[in-house]
Amino acid sequence: MIRHQQARHIPWPKAKSLSRRLDSWPVAPLWVDARSRAAFQAHHIPGAVWLNEDEGEASLPQLLAVWQPGIAIVVYCDSRQCDASTAVATRLREELQLTDIYVLKGSFLGGYG
Repeated sequence: MIRHQQARHIPWPKAKSLSRRLDSWPVAPLWVDARSRAAFQAHHIPGAVWLNEDEGEASLPQLLAVWQPGIAIVVYCDSRQCDASTAVATRLREELQLTDIYVLKGSFLGGYG
């Protein structure tokens, strides 16, 4: 996982390492699934919201309904080669001026599949 814009790495797919890092955060992050709607409906991290670049306008209200200031956002997609999570994180940073955004590098299935 990298903090968007600062490139701070968290080892992945070492789910235990990620869990320990997340446990140290004062508030659990909001997981954002940047994959296709079909992939999200088939399987996703519990509690994640869906926000995809292709249908971002339609799915953005769902994210805004559950996000609160002070809650970090972790965006993920299918694999290390998937750029959807970076695109969504960039959009959230630029259009909504959100700053505490992370991009999970690697497949979310490493810890949840």
